[in-house]
Amino acid sequence: MTSMGVKQGSRKAPVSRRRVRRLVGLTIALALISVASRSAASTPRCGSAKSQARDLESAITQYEREHGPLAEAGWRQALTEYVAPTTFIDPWGKPFVYRQHPHAYELFTLGPDGEEGTSDDQVRANGWAWRTCPHEGLLSCGF
Repeated sequence: MTSMGVKQGSRKAPVSRRRVRRLVGLTIALALISVASRSAASTPRCGSAKSQARDLESAITQYEREHGPLAEAGWRQALTEYVAPTTFIDPWGKPFVYRQHPHAYELFTLGPDGEEGTSDDQVRANGWAWRTCPHEGLLSCGF
């Protein structure tokens, strides 16, 4: 007992700054590992989407050489002689979307969230560059 009537050693020792820094550093490291593993796990899906989109784009080009512009209505049916039916479904289980415009077309997957117009969509408009999957933490899918 001390002179104030408090048992010696019953007071909690103050948390050292070193311990706090260590805990914060460990938390940040775990968060980074989690993000990296999620991105690494999604990379194969992104690669599959890229491959499928290129196959579809090639099929559209071949179709248009042989038959003229590909109409939106029935586009999948029209391309089945050029690609397997599974090519029309993206790696997240959603169908690719094709839109015909007067002098161009868009071909895209809705990405992991399955919603159009969000940051994870992977869009290809002929003559334009691909926008890729920032939602997955990837800098680029390499389109």
